[in-house]
Amino acid sequence: MDINHDLDQFSGLTKLKKIMARLRSEEGCPWDREQTHFSLKKYLLEETYEVLQAIDESNMYNLREELGDLLLQVVFHAQMAEEEGEFTLEDIIDNLNEKMLRRHPHVFEAAEAKPGKDGFGVHDVNKAWEQIKLQEKEYSETGSDPAYLQTPKGLPALMYAEATQRKASQWGFDWPDKTGPWAKVYEELAELEQAVAQGSQQDRVDEMGDMLFSLVNVSRFIGVDPEDSLRKSTKKFRKRFTDMMETIGALGENIENKSIEELNEVWNIIKLRK
Repeated sequence: MDINHDLDQFSGLTKLKKIMARLRSEEGCPWDREQTHFSLKKYLLEETYEVLQAIDESNMYNLREELGDLLLQVVFHAQMAEEEGEFTLEDIIDNLNEKMLRRHPHVFEAAEAKPGKDGFGVHDVNKAWEQIKLQEKEYSETGSDPAYLQTPKGLPALMYAEATQRKASQWGFDWPDKTGPWAKVYEELAELEQAVAQGSQQDRVDEMGDMLFSLVNVSRFIGVDPEDSLRKSTKKFRKRFTDMMETIGALGENIENKSIEELNEVWNIIKLRK
């Protein structure tokens, strides 16, 4: 049998599903066959960040490519689950369809409230969404997260903090405006300074965490994504540091022989270049 001819009978998601099933079969690829849900975790994370990079670069060609790679991870996990008799790709899609209908009664049901009508807007949609999720399950999959604070624990720390704050805000526990978060930053800064001067290492860890948490709160109130903001600042620092190193190298000088004052002088020149 011509394997490629057999696959040519299909297209789209069905064809991708059959390709993955073939790769996982006895006649398939040794690497694909030995993978598990756990071994694929790092690839799922990598593909997610590559999608984010394509979005940041506004590169639609790469975005199409990376979304395909991310979809492959979903299909891969679904294939392994089907082999184990747990669930299928169709189960994933059916469950998603039902969830989307259930969580958007203002769109798919004869609800009285509609977005943009009688003051029903995005805030009301978000509040209704959380109420529906709370009704769906009392606790998260781990059994330790109350549904009203349900947040993926694998998120990077800044995103985890922001998601937690947004959850609390949806239940009315929040500052009325940015004045509160700003004051909290200065309060936490003073406590951090005291911990550095007089406290234990654990005190410093705790106060640094409180300081970062407060900064995330400020970023939320001023409409800045803290994870994205820090990533961009780090990228900017890396570019400037590289330029500084290359500038010093082009002069035939050794950075190890430079004082911090001399390095700062070159750094400031690099900054002026924008």
